[in-house]
Order: sequence, then C-alpha cells, then structure tokens
Amino acid sequence: MKQFIFSAALLLTLSFSSSYASPVPGDEDKPERNFKKTFPTAECIKWSTEGDYRKVSFVLYGRGAQALFSPQGDLLGTVRNVFYSDMPIKVMMAIKKRFDNATPFAITEINRLEGTEYRFTIEVKNNRYEATISPDGNFNRVSNK
Repeated sequence: MKQFIFSAALLLTLSFSSSYASPVPGDEDKPERNFKKTFPTAECIKWSTEGDYRKVSFVLYGRGAQALFSPQGDLLGTVRNVFYSDMPIKVMMAIKKRFDNATPFAITEINRLEGTEYRFTIEVKNNRYEATISPDGNFNRVSNK
C-alpha cells in the first residue's frame, strides 16, 4: 500500500512539475512558423542560435540570404546577396559618381527595423574600399580596406 501511494504521489508530482516547467506549446517554434509564412519559397534552410536570437540561412530565388528572429518570433532583419543591377538606380548613380565608374562587388542588401542599406566592396586604382549606402544614394560609411 505504501508503495502504491508513493508511486501515485511521484506520478502526480512529475506530471504537474513538467507541465509547469515547459514553455507555452508552440512558442519555441514561433520563429520557424513566421519564417515559413514570410519566405514560403525558401530552400536550403539552416537554423542556428545566436544568443537569444534565432538565425536562419537560406536560398531565396537562387540567392543566399539570412534572417534574424527574436525569441518571440518577430523578424528583426534580413541580409541577402544582390547583384549591382539589383540596387536602386539612385544607388548605382551615387557609386558611379563617387568612384569614377568602378563596379562594386560582394554586395549585400541589409534590411533592419531602422531601414535598408547596401554594403559593398569596390576597388579603385589598387585601393580597396568598403562602403555602405542608403537607398536614396547617401553614403553612410566609406573605409579604406
């Protein structure tokens, strides 16, 4: 009888403690659900954790991209590789004017809550520069690499 009472008490304790200790069902996969809604055609999906955030690397329309999600599943930003011809015309004109017709490479489009910017590397007369520029053609940063 003692063994039965002990077993019943143990079973109840384990069932109650595990139900209170586990997170709300579905919260842990909220970033994944929001990702699937936002990027339904994404391929080659790979998730990782960076601190409290969930990062996903994927291919979208044949180009590499990454997205960062909060623990609550909110999309915080994206980064994707783009071609020079994919940038806004104002950006291409500003680069052409500032760098004397040199063509940038290693171009990434960065979308955050604060806005969008383009980061690129460019080589002019054996000097390599790394720069960021806003969609309206204003340079945010230019540094000699």
